[in-house]
Amino acid sequence: MTHASRRPRNKKYRPKHINVPVMPEMQQEFAFAGHGALAALRLAPNLDALEQLAAIFNVLAVALDSKGRSSPILASGMRALQDVVDRHARTGAIGIGRFELPPIENAVIECEQLVRSLDVLSLHQARLKTVALERLTATEAEASA
Repeated sequence: MTHASRRPRNKKYRPKHINVPVMPEMQQEFAFAGHGALAALRLAPNLDALEQLAAIFNVLAVALDSKGRSSPILASGMRALQDVVDRHARTGAIGIGRFELPPIENAVIECEQLVRSLDVLSLHQARLKTVALERLTATEAEASA
């Protein structure tokens, strides 16, 4: 049978998702980044530490959402971090209350465990989505200003 006599395929081509687990080195990178930003937030709260934690939380939340999963611990940490950012926008000072630090700490620990359950491709796609959303909000803010 030659190729010319074959009937064409009617099925749409759908590439398979390759499940490449997150290697221990990448898990350590997430852990170091999260705990480093948390330590900076505890010792001397600054905007860079807030942004770094927010970026980590956002990437993992988008990756979980793409898998159809969610984490209430991560969501509570994101809410606490958002409260700190909102207060900074109102007052201009970065301060973390006693009640805000535990949910953020728990979310960092949860991030370590969530990274192990995800794969590299979903983390990469989530990172691309968060970067695109950041650019979109930045251009919208510039257009409205």
